[in-house]
Amino acid sequence: QLDKEFLFNVCIYDTPHQLLLPSVKNLVPATPENKAKFIKAVEALTPRALTNIHGGLMDSFSITDAQFFDWHKMDPAWDPECMAKGAETIFFLTDGSPTVSDDCSDLGEVGRPDKNGRVKPVGNGKMCVPENIVAEIKRVNTFRKCVIHTVGIGPHDTRLMGELARISGGTYTDRTG
Repeated sequence: QLDKEFLFNVCIYDTPHQLLLPSVKNLVPATPENKAKFIKAVEALTPRALTNIHGGLMDSFSITDAQFFDWHKMDPAWDPECMAKGAETIFFLTDGSPTVSDDCSDLGEVGRPDKNGRVKPVGNGKMCVPENIVAEIKRVNTFRKCVIHTVGIGPHDTRLMGELARISGGTYTDRTG
């Protein structure tokens, strides 16, 4: 429902995180054509088990109206291009809690049964801990002042979603059930 003067893009995240349309590496006008293209791509997504909340949010902070930056190589909190031409609002939707992050050293084990049939539900990365995610997003957003509206669907971390919205001046909506 975005008006055409708004710019947007969509990041997806499970174990990896990336732009929904890898060929569209910037914020684009919300024209009917662009919206239809993104809607079609969203409808083609299939559910996955793991959730890289930190990676998805950092990707969102790294898109500008001109390009997409690799936040592993630069800091979107301080990059002049990201600060001046990045997103002013993020709508963050999830149906899960943080289970993996880019700093996990046990990605091959998370979500899979071991030889005893036990499943390791959460990775060992620092950014699998909700408090660490909140602290990092607060740091990245200190000068940017991007509003983050969060929507939780299904069994999500309500405290994390509420806190991400609160620290950015956004709203949290629980759409469970």
